[in-house]
Parts: sequence; structure tokens; C-alpha cells
Amino acid sequence: MKVEIEQKEIRDLLFYSFRYALGRSTYAVEDVADMIIKYWDMLSSNEKSCIIKEIEHSIAQDNYGMDMDLKSWQKVLVKGREYLTKPQYNPEDVAFPKDMKAPDGYRFTKGNVVEDWKDE
Repeated sequence: MKVEIEQKEIRDLLFYSFRYALGRSTYAVEDVADMIIKYWDMLSSNEKSCIIKEIEHSIAQDNYGMDMDLKSWQKVLVKGREYLTKPQYNPEDVAFPKDMKAPDGYRFTKGNVVEDWKDE
């Protein structure tokens, strides 16, 4: 059976599940961690930052749940650190049609990409 659910509802459920599982002795930790990784790109940058900080804090305080849960939370941190080191803006992603004139203050470079701002 397939159920449709809005993206915000998935994000909320993931975050609530995360908050429930972190620091508890529950079988749900591995499932929650796997779902966070699976739907990571759906989370807002604020939710991602909170998850990373809270896991790091819990591990530092030795309050992450059971010993077997540490590996699950570390997998989420690996995903989180990939996010933190990834450039948030890549000018190569901003392409314009070939016949489009560059906006005032901008210039096009190879691939018709806006490269930088020119002060006039």
C-alpha cells in the first residue's frame, strides 16, 4: 500500500523521531538513523544543523543511548559532515539561455554562466 504524505509532514516526523530516539534505550534508533540518512535532502538546513549539533553534543556527553546506537548516530554524522563541507552555492548551476543578455552588473563566462558581480 502506498500512502501520499506531504514533504513537511515527513520532515516533522523525522525530526520528532530523531528527538525521541536520541539518548534513549530503544530499538528504534537504527531505523530512525537510517530514515534520516535516506531523507536527508528533504530536511531544511536548520533541521540538518540541529541534528548534527545534538548528536555531537550527545556523543560528547556520553548520552547517545545504548552502546550499539553509537554506530547509527555516527552514520548520520558522516552524512551531516558531507553536508557541512559541500559548497552551498555553485555558480556552474546557474545557467542561462544562449540568447539571453547578461543582467546589468553581471557577465557571462563559459557555458553562459553568471560568474561575478562587477562594481561600476
